[in-house]
Amino acid sequence: MKFLERNWTIGLQSFDFQRWFNKANDTSSLNQIKQLCQDILDSDGEYSTMLLAKEFQGLYAALNELEQSEFFAFLDAQFDIELDHLDLAVQAFKHNGDAHQLHRLINLTQSARRHLFSRLNLAPRATQELVKLRADVLKCRKQNIGKSAALDKLDLDLLLLFRDWFNRGFLEMRQIDWHSSADVLEKIIAYEAVHTINTWGELRRRLVPEDRLCFGFFHPSMPDEPLVFIELALTKELPSKMTEILEERENPIAAAQAKCAVFYSISNCHRGLSGVSFGNYLIKHVVAYLRIQYPHIEQFATISPLPSFTKWLAQHNMKAHSDIEAQAAHYLVNAKNERGFPFDPVARFHLRNGAQLFRVLANANASDGGQAQSLGTMVNYVYDLDSLANNHEDYVKNQHLAVSDTVKKLAARLD
Repeated sequence: MKFLERNWTIGLQSFDFQRWFNKANDTSSLNQIKQLCQDILDSDGEYSTMLLAKEFQGLYAALNELEQSEFFAFLDAQFDIELDHLDLAVQAFKHNGDAHQLHRLINLTQSARRHLFSRLNLAPRATQELVKLRADVLKCRKQNIGKSAALDKLDLDLLLLFRDWFNRGFLEMRQIDWHSSADVLEKIIAYEAVHTINTWGELRRRLVPEDRLCFGFFHPSMPDEPLVFIELALTKELPSKMTEILEERENPIAAAQAKCAVFYSISNCHRGLSGVSFGNYLIKHVVAYLRIQYPHIEQFATISPLPSFTKWLAQHNMKAHSDIEAQAAHYLVNAKNERGFPFDPVARFHLRNGAQLFRVLANANASDGGQAQSLGTMVNYVYDLDSLANNHEDYVKNQHLAVSDTVKKLAARLD
């Protein structure tokens, strides 16, 4: 009996009556979550922090867009870097630069928000929920809801954390096939960003034949959530139209007959992970895998969209030229953004990876999306493994584009 009385007394002592009373009399999820953030930072036990982090998830899920915006402003105002403390830590480190002072200095260079997010990551499914939270931050910024400077700082804190948490060393490449879990297959349909998958039959055509493959990166904290996935076709020659890849076929080729591996779609799955590099690693990882599994493959290439071609034409009050291949080549080679790199985002991605702009394809994509984006024009980028590193360095350092002679001649028609 005394044991029970003693434990009951300990329980009463450890119970925060004031917090319970405040919560019971405040039905606002927004006000509750503000107090909860401070409680999480003040918590000194892993288990108690995990419970508080789980409570945070429920309260945050109840916020509407305006409340989210107010909450983000609160995080900026209340949990920013403490500059006065940071100045003192810098002076202390200059005076006595030992490991203790270095540790203190490093902690103070990070905002309290980053420490809060790290603690929130203790809860089940927390990483996925924080990815969604960043997607909400980006949505608020895009819709001009809230102060842009506050949202920028909040976004940066999350981005820096995610670049650490989703480091390439933590990622697992998996082949996605018809026997993958239903959850994963449903997400492939939902996240496909280049060539829409409308039915399970269409998905089956992309996964079942031996000359059609799909690979994705996964993270241990999100095991059933592909972060990025890539679809490819094994072909006898480089295709010039999407119908050669996506149309229903009676007789798929045997993988052993293929000479080309053609990447035709790559999709990033989570808005909240934008700015975290996945696609470039995945392509190179898949190429390395294919070289071992299919040593007879001679060429690795893409058939890629030009998603900003018609946008660029409209910005320059230009109409589609009768020689659309020459016009598209001119656009790819000469149209630049404010930093001096290609205007087209897909071109930037592949050329930065070290690929070569190899061929322009007119009338390659008859879909509504393909017509709207690029008047049906597509591009082959070739990944020559012997020149990837040099092409990448030349692109990054000198803004030089690896372009085939064929495309150069096309672009020169309009110079």
